[in-house]
Order: sequence, then structure tokens, then C-alpha cells
Amino acid sequence: MDLVCADNQKNLLYFLMQQAEGERRFRIVEEPCETLVGSLALGDFNGDGRLDLALGGQEAFIRYQSESGVLGDSRKLDEGGAFALAADLNGDERTDLALIDPERTALFLQGASGVLNNPLRLRHAVKAAPPPLCFDLDGDGRDDLMYRDAETADQIAIRYQSAGAGLGPEIVCKAGFAFSIAGAAVAGEGGAALAATENKTQMLKIMRLGPGESREGEDLPMSLMRRLPYANEKETGAVRLALGDLRGDSALEILSLAESLPALDAVSQSPGGALERRTIPALLGARKIRISRDSRGSIAWMLSAKEKTIGAGRIAGGEMEFPQPLELGAEPQAFDLADFDGSGFDDLAVVASAAGKTKIVVLYDPAPGALAEARRGELALADTGAELDEEQIEEMIAADLNRDGRPDLALFPDYGDPILLAHDGADGFQTVLLGGASQGQFEGLAPSQLLIDDWDGDGLNEILAAKSSFVRVLSMESGGGFRVLAQLNGKSGSSQIAAVALGDLDGDGRRETILLDRASQCATVYGRGEGGELALRRHIPLEPLAAQTLLCGDIDGNGRDDLIAGAANQFAILLSGVSEPAPKRVAERRSEVENGGYRLAAMGDLVSGGGAEIAALENKERLLEFFQLDAGNELRRIYKFKVFSGEGAHGFFDPAQARPPEPREILFPDFDGDGRNDLALIVHDKAIVYRQLAPDETE
Repeated sequence: MDLVCADNQKNLLYFLMQQAEGERRFRIVEEPCETLVGSLALGDFNGDGRLDLALGGQEAFIRYQSESGVLGDSRKLDEGGAFALAADLNGDERTDLALIDPERTALFLQGASGVLNNPLRLRHAVKAAPPPLCFDLDGDGRDDLMYRDAETADQIAIRYQSAGAGLGPEIVCKAGFAFSIAGAAVAGEGGAALAATENKTQMLKIMRLGPGESREGEDLPMSLMRRLPYANEKETGAVRLALGDLRGDSALEILSLAESLPALDAVSQSPGGALERRTIPALLGARKIRISRDSRGSIAWMLSAKEKTIGAGRIAGGEMEFPQPLELGAEPQAFDLADFDGSGFDDLAVVASAAGKTKIVVLYDPAPGALAEARRGELALADTGAELDEEQIEEMIAADLNRDGRPDLALFPDYGDPILLAHDGADGFQTVLLGGASQGQFEGLAPSQLLIDDWDGDGLNEILAAKSSFVRVLSMESGGGFRVLAQLNGKSGSSQIAAVALGDLDGDGRRETILLDRASQCATVYGRGEGGELALRRHIPLEPLAAQTLLCGDIDGNGRDDLIAGAANQFAILLSGVSEPAPKRVAERRSEVENGGYRLAAMGDLVSGGGAEIAALENKERLLEFFQLDAGNELRRIYKFKVFSGEGAHGFFDPAQARPPEPREILFPDFDGDGRNDLALIVHDKAIVYRQLAPDETE
């Protein structure tokens, strides 16, 4: 076996070539390198049975090995990536190449012909800290991808590989403040383990997948966060989330509507459990989408402020037809769907402006291609008694406010308080006057902070209004006033409730009330017991997502509603009824050196027993220590030696500023083919190889 090293100061690659089988000396070959090398990866990247060399960096290359055993043809890849990683990342038993930067992974999958396909770009929801790890973490026989979060330092992101679907979304979980982390299937029983050197304590920590302590005893289990960036990496806060069935198969998709894209980004969960993502052509800059039904099936309606229209596309054959613009004779500002005439089918209510006047237009029983047949109701907004200057209406909600069985309207101007309009029983609406205490209940509410729905299951709507640190549940009285039925408080007095939603998270047929708390970065859940009593169920942590919006719907089809939390540049899915394994500390070790500590962790098969041992660098004395972890999670040191003399740095390290430890890279190859793995270190400007001797051998 040979060894390849890169020297960026001299722009050279060093090849330490094995002279012959069993020979312990190397022949050193130098070659100029055309790029700065961030990492090296070996794999058969063209299916010819020979190992090739991938060079990761701002520019990435592959050097292919020829039949004569030398590196010949060089291919510059379409994408760069500081860290190159070779593994089978889609389960087809061919070697693929991943180029990983902090913001994204470029995944080159090898096709059946042996050619690497065009890159599949996986954007990260966290900033990946090098080096990434690739090994079978969950024991299903497929390699998974994992990396530390460079921003929070105490989290890791795991992309599990699933059968037929490749790498999944980032599942983010706590792992402690680690300076370095390694992972592999350890020797003996017990499966894979993670070894990390903690930044604060300088201890060696061993973790295995197990039930997270925060989940034990929970009566409302939730999965770890699956975090997905929005489709357009330049979007920051200009994306709206919605739930809808755009295939007509009753399976919900998470729809991202971006102001800069003429398309919808749709995420759904396949029957096998993997998340699928697709792009659906749509109006440019769609800001709202709703789905209605008529006698022929489902229709998707969407509003585009940039195209100044509402489009309607019928859902047929598992797809949404391209939305056809409606001729309204005015510029739409907001819309919603409700059955205003009692026909059993949804009607379309639109706030629109024309000739400097704002009006409400209702199209009764509309359908694409047959709008001329739809009955039309229209009145100026001023005729409803609403006082509105020239502000734009940002959102409209259609629901029964006053419990008379007819849909009413809530309008949200860009500036100012919501305007409540009650249906007059014909084609008109009248303003609900908000004065005194009633005005304070609705003052300054955003659309996400007002929910009109059947909160208590009695068949009549209540109004849920989020105010600072609490949510008040209101009912509208026949005389037009409002009565407070309940108040649900946030996690603390400093809570900031940004959104409220209803959903059946435990599948018992009773919906819970979920409060999105921006200040505490959690979702506070209230539920009802068998006797109908209201009680706090749990606080679901959402940090560090900085969630701004909250949706609730059954994404995985298990009969329980799931949570979708939207942030400025990404969103997260939390599946209900799922208690996932998370890295859990099973063993730890403190350095025996006074004021010393561990700085670097690595894993490899040192004793050639089919599983990995753990190597840890004691940084003060430059000791390399080796440990075995047994099935009972006992950590036993089996060997140690001093790499070189001289005291190293110790104490607390700032990972962003600290220099790498020396040695800084550790490998466990079998150089001489004797069946015993050897040890290779990168120390300062040297590559050091330690041969492993047989028990009766001396050197």
C-alpha cells in the first residue's frame, strides 16, 4: 500500500510508493500540483478496478490511474470543495465522490458506465466544519454522512443513507462542544461509536446512538429536527411556507413560495420514509397558495404580486397544471377560499385595487376555463365601513368569526391593525367595530398570530390571538363584543409568541394548541385530557433555528400531525410520535497528565480485529493513546507512546482561532501487507509511518 501527501507550500504531491510486497522502505516520487489541496480521497471513480486520486480544494480534480499503475489523465470537476470524500453514497456498490464545503455538498454519483454524473448539490442547513465523517452510524449496512456545526460548535448534522433514496436531510442533534470528532464501527459488539475531544473539559468522550435523555418519559415524543435550506440560496426571509396536496393523492407536501422564483419547491415524505423534493413551475413570486375542490376535483389557486394576478391550475394525473391567470379587472392584493353561498364548494374572495380604489370581489363557484360562468359579487371596501387609506392588504383570512355559519373576513394591512368584516347574509360584508378592550385584543397582530378555528371541538370557531407572551382564546358574542375563554402562556414572562397553530400531535383525536415562542426558541404545546381539562404538555426545543412561522399537518401519514417551523433561510420538520436515537455519552476519560487534556480523536483498526480502536492525542505531553471500547461501554487503554518531545498547548481552546494539534492527521493502513495495520501520522512538515510488529518480531 502506498501513501499520498500534499504540500501546499511547495505545490507538490508526494507519493510514498511501496517497493514490493513486504518491503518496509518507500520510494518517494514528487509531482507538481496545479491547485491548493484541501484534502485527498482515494477511490475507483471510473469503474476500472483501480484506485484513483481525488484532490479537494477551491478547484477539484481527479487523477485517474492507468493500466501501468501510474496516475495519468486529470479531470477538473465542475464543482470545488475543500474536503473530498469517497464512499458509496447511494447504495449501488459503486464509489461516489462528495466535495464538501461549509455551505454545501457537491455529490458526484457514479453511473453504471463508470462515469461520474453531473453533481447533485445538497445545500447545508448548518455550516459544516471539517473534516466530515462517513461511516455506518445506524448499523443498516449503508454509510452515513456526518459533520459538526461550525457555528454552534455543540451540534452535529447527520445525513442518514436510506435504501433507494441516497442521503437524506440533515438531522441536527446535540453532541457537546467538540474540538475534534471521529466515528467508526468499534471492535466487538455494540455497533458504531463516536469519539470526541471536548473543547471545554479537554476530556475524551465516547458516544453511541441511544434514546436522548430529554426524550425519556415524554408523553409527546417528537423527532429530531430535519433541517432543509430553501431552494434558492439567495432567499433570506422572502419565502412563505404552505401545506397542500398538489398530487391529488391526499399526501401533504411542504410548499416553499419564494419571491424571486417562478416555481414552487415541494417536499414530501415517501412511503419508505425518505424526504423527496421536486420543483413545480408556477407564477413568478407566488406569495400564497390554497387548494379548493369543485365537482371535477381539486384546483390550486395562487397569488403573484409581481405578475399582478391570481392563477388557477387544476390538479389532475398526479400533477398541477400551470396556473392560468384570472381576468379580474383589478390588481389583486390578497385572497382566500370559503363557501360563501352555501353551495358546498369553495368560492374565491379577493381584495383588489383599481383606479385608486380598493374593493372586495367574490367569485362564486369559480373554475379554470369557466370563470365567465361564475357569479360575481363586488363591493368597494369603503362601503363596508372599513377605514383604510392607501395601504396594501398583505393577507386575507376567510373563516366564520361570529358563529353564524357564514364565512367572514379578516384583512391585514401592511401597516396597522387587522380589519374584521362580518358577512351580511347576501353579497356584502360589514366592519366589526373594535373599540375599548376589544381593540387591544387585536392590536398589531400579524397574520400568523391570528387563528380562527374550532379550538375546543364543539363545532364552532374560536379566535386565537397571540399577544406578546401569551395567546388568548376568544369567542365573538352576538352583540359584536368578544369574551375571553382561556389564556395560554408562553414558556416565560419574556416569551414572544410569533405564531399559533392547532394539530393532533398524539393521534388521540383531540387537537393540541402549539405556540411558537421566538424568544425561548421553542414550541409550547397545550393539550386536553380525557375530561377535557387543559394542561401544558411540553416545550419542544427549536434552537438554534430562529423560527418565525409554524405549520401543522401530517407529513408522514401516521395519523399524527407534524410540525414545520420556518426561519429566514431554511425550515425544519419535526415528526410527531417518533422518538429517534441520538448520540448519547456512554464513556469518558480525563487525561492522566497534570493540567493536560485530549485534543485530537481518531478511529481505526489498530489490532486488525475487524473493528475500530480509538486513538486520542494528549496534547500537553504529545502522547498518542489507544483505547478499546467493549460491548459494556468500558473504555480500556491498550497502548500509548510519545510522538515527539516538547510541551504542547493545553487548556481551553477557541476552535476558530486555535492552531491544529500535532500530529494533526492519523491513518491506520496496512502498508506492508502482513495483515497488521500500521500507523501513519502527519506531524509538522513530516509524514511518519510506524510499522506494527508481530508479537515475536523485533526491529
